[in-house]
Amino acid sequence: MKTEALQLLHCLRAYRTGSTAAETIESLSPKDWESLYDLATVHKLTGLVYETLRTVTPICPDTPDLAARWKRDTILQVVNQTARTGKLLELTGALEKAGIPYAVVKGAVCRALYSKPDLRP
Repeated sequence: MKTEALQLLHCLRAYRTGSTAAETIESLSPKDWESLYDLATVHKLTGLVYETLRTVTPICPDTPDLAARWKRDTILQVVNQTARTGKLLELTGALEKAGIPYAVVKGAVCRALYSKPDLRP
């Protein structure tokens, strides 16, 4: 398994268990930080990984441009998710007001449909 994949898994475990990911980032080189960022971005986990790591250490201490990009991407992800959630609430409110039945199939709602939610596709 590649180093960045292992680091990403450590971050996910730390996020899921509420522990730290200190062992993940003790000796990351600038290239390792870039690889971890790229992998987190591909899997749309940039914000989660950033939030998990920033409580333990400065993000990308040797590459301030990457640290700034990662922080910006995390903020944008939160803003976008907040906006999408607001639109969902607006839409469901309009449907309720019009008496139109609906079903929300999104995130936490889908999770509740599985007996083992972590295995859902």
